[in-house]
Amino acid sequence: MGSLSPSLVKRLRRVRSATFLVTMMTFGLIAQPAHAQLPSWNFGAPAHRAVAARVTNTSPNYQSPTIGTNISLQYPQAPGTQVMRIATDKGDLAIGFNEPCPRTAKTVVATGSTGAIPLTFCANQTDVPGMATITAQNLTTTMDNATATIAMAGRPATITATATRTLITARVTDAGGNNVADGTPVRYTIQQNAAECSTTTNGVSALPLSATAIFLLTGSGRVTVLAEWNETGGVATCQGAPAGGAG
Repeated sequence: MGSLSPSLVKRLRRVRSATFLVTMMTFGLIAQPAHAQLPSWNFGAPAHRAVAARVTNTSPNYQSPTIGTNISLQYPQAPGTQVMRIATDKGDLAIGFNEPCPRTAKTVVATGSTGAIPLTFCANQTDVPGMATITAQNLTTTMDNATATIAMAGRPATITATATRTLITARVTDAGGNNVADGTPVRYTIQQNAAECSTTTNGVSALPLSATAIFLLTGSGRVTVLAEWNETGGVATCQGAPAGGAG
């Protein structure tokens, strides 16, 4: 077979070069999928993490120390107003802080342009106690939903206490194992001395031991732990005489 003439080789090189350039240009024009950064948003920490309804439709009644709590939906500001749908699977919601409880709405729609939506979450006596999940959806722009949880409890039923040399801690739950409402009073009686009182936060009460208490408990000693509630119309507190409760 004869060899290619120099002029043909030169033309083939041009074809290869042209083909290569076209390929590169085509590659440069291929559409790439967009990877947009979605705005993030979240719920601000609620003032209380555990609430309970004030039970009025059954006897005996239960007067919860904390029936509702403020919670803030925080979102990135954008031009114009944004429309949010906020829903809960337990309890009820109201737009605004410090709204009176109980309420009747499990879903609310709010508009805002300032970066935050104030809300009040209220326990509901007809819902089964448990963890309430609050979900917020932005109806104006595309972003992931935001969620928050708040424990919705019943009456105190169980106390689990632990102690170190300087601190007694009591976890108080209802019959279903849910943390009792924030503010539930817990009294500690140490070796027949006058009871000291501490309230719960997210189901836990803690009592730092005084020097006298540490002395009384040196070696061995007895501490009686009592969680209180009231079913006669008032709310049990650390002030005043002890109410009925669970030890």
